[in-house]
Amino acid sequence: SGGKGLGPAGALRLADLLRVAPPPLLVRLDLSNNGLDPASTTVVSTAFAAITSLTSLDISNNGLDSASAKAVITAFITVTSLTSMDIRGNQLDFAGWAAVADALGRVTSLTSLNGCGQYAAIRAGGLREVKLDKE
Repeated sequence: SGGKGLGPAGALRLADLLRVAPPPLLVRLDLSNNGLDPASTTVVSTAFAAITSLTSLDISNNGLDSASAKAVITAFITVTSLTSMDIRGNQLDFAGWAAVADALGRVTSLTSLNGCGQYAAIRAGGLREVKLDKE
């Protein structure tokens, strides 16, 4: 679970562990509330390519800027098992969200984004109305 304050040294250690962990073992990665900075995000993102069995990624509430969030998401565009992603609570501007949307357009397995379980239907144009809850 997130919230431990990963920091640059922790990001390096995590990246090393992700590179050697057998793929079927890791299906859920929660890096929420870890205060990831751009340097930490870059280091961890490079190791994400090896995680082929991931189904859930939570990088919420890290204060990530647009470039950092895009780096993380772009690393997962080839992961065909990813079904849930949470990137709420970061510092993305309009251009950042546009870049994220572009990257996510290639993640065809995604069914839930930021807690919205109707993501697949929204993307396919199958919903006419969506009620969003306040947090």
